[in-house]
Amino acid sequence: MRNKISVIGCGWLGKPLAVSLIKQGHQVYGTSRKAENIKELKALGIDAHRFELGEDGLQAELLNADVAIVAIPSKAIDDFEKLFNALKSSSIKKIIFISSTSVYKPMLTPITEESVLLDNHPLVAIENMVKEYFSYSTIIRFSGLIGPGRHPGKFFMDKEIPSPEHVVNMIHLDDCILSITEIIKQQKWGLVYNASADNHPTRREFYTKAKQALNQPEPIFSSENSKAYKLIDGQKIKTELDFTFKYSNILTAL
Repeated sequence: MRNKISVIGCGWLGKPLAVSLIKQGHQVYGTSRKAENIKELKALGIDAHRFELGEDGLQAELLNADVAIVAIPSKAIDDFEKLFNALKSSSIKKIIFISSTSVYKPMLTPITEESVLLDNHPLVAIENMVKEYFSYSTIIRFSGLIGPGRHPGKFFMDKEIPSPEHVVNMIHLDDCILSITEIIKQQKWGLVYNASADNHPTRREFYTKAKQALNQPEPIFSSENSKAYKLIDGQKIKTELDFTFKYSNILTAL
């Protein structure tokens, strides 16, 4: 089914997501806070408009959509409230909010969507607003994002990597786009999903291989490991939506 979709925030995730949705036959509107990006977005087939979180109002075209995907990496609660009020007053009824697994407390067992959230984390407050404002909303909590322009071999440049025996929780851009696409395709609303690759190598293994992939110097690791850690269980979204990630083994993305 062809939808009108507004991608609020055509950045590292939002831009390739919008391009993918256009290829699938959807009509896509998009925003960027930088005016110089609008020409490029339009050349990609996106009906693009300048908008910065915290500003009053959205262009009419952006509000005349079936689905809005909010993909702005910010923790500004008041600014999101302003955006959500604008969306709530529009014809848009279905919302996908891009969140993060940083909302969870570290613990000694795998973390599911039902696990304990951090107190006073701004993303938790923003997620609660999404649930309150929109009946047909789905929140997707991504693990560490890697892909074009975000190669982990460039993380921790000249910095010590803490807790080297803890596991990593990562997801590739392609699988972020796949997850969002399947939510829209299968009309999975009113839900919360984790999204993380299936395997969780240690930081020592992952970053050693990531640095080697770019011929970078060997990483520097701390000699200490904190007790609590995070191991994100991302099975729910793949089970309920019946798909597999392209990079289920995150080491293959290096």
